[in-house]
Amino acid sequence: MKLIIIASGSSANAAVIENDDAAVLIDCGVTLKTLKSGLRQAGLGLENLCAVFVTHSHSDHIKGLPVIHRAVDVPFYSGTDVMMCSKFDGQIRTKDFDVQTFECSHDVPCVGYKISCGEKSICIATDTGTVTQSMRSAFYGCENIMLESNHDIDMLKSGFYSASLKSRIISDRGHLSNADCARFVTELAGFGLRRVVLAHLSENNNTPLLARASTEQCLARFAPQNHVSVYPASPGLILEL
Repeated sequence: MKLIIIASGSSANAAVIENDDAAVLIDCGVTLKTLKSGLRQAGLGLENLCAVFVTHSHSDHIKGLPVIHRAVDVPFYSGTDVMMCSKFDGQIRTKDFDVQTFECSHDVPCVGYKISCGEKSICIATDTGTVTQSMRSAFYGCENIMLESNHDIDMLKSGFYSASLKSRIISDRGHLSNADCARFVTELAGFGLRRVVLAHLSENNNTPLLARASTEQCLARFAPQNHVSVYPASPGLILEL
């Protein structure tokens, strides 16, 4: 099973999980051209997609949805009310993938997904202001996770965003900071975690270097006996799970 990052950040989000040439797409925040290009880099095409899953209705996750929906003749699902998607709750099976929803905490209804294929699985949570109990239940014991590490708190506080936007971001219905992400990753390190992909990094209030250092330093301090690999979710990343 592989994770393929098409885009991840405040402006666009899309990722693919592939297994034996079958693939599911998580979020449609990119153009059809960008999606095709990202799939092609991984040796795949639109014909390999067997389903699409959308996390929530913010534009950086659905702006490509209408065009992608017309181009790909597969089921579109969401754990929330999203245009053009069939809503489901709990778990669904498509091809060889079992996909389970879990609740995130955001300023619109938002879910993450645990995607399993055989003994392999990955949990994906790109937008949440706090770690919910539903997230904990899904993430514990999962070897692979893709988790939001949105902002460095000092960069955010000293940056140019308005006071109201800063308050929204740091609230429990906003986004996880590097420190929030690092704490949860370290909590999971003793329960089988092996790989973490840092997702949804802010282009204005974070850098891949800061996000990675935050998580790696927390792991080194509080879970040095556990070997967890940390990867920023840069476009073009292809990770064997």
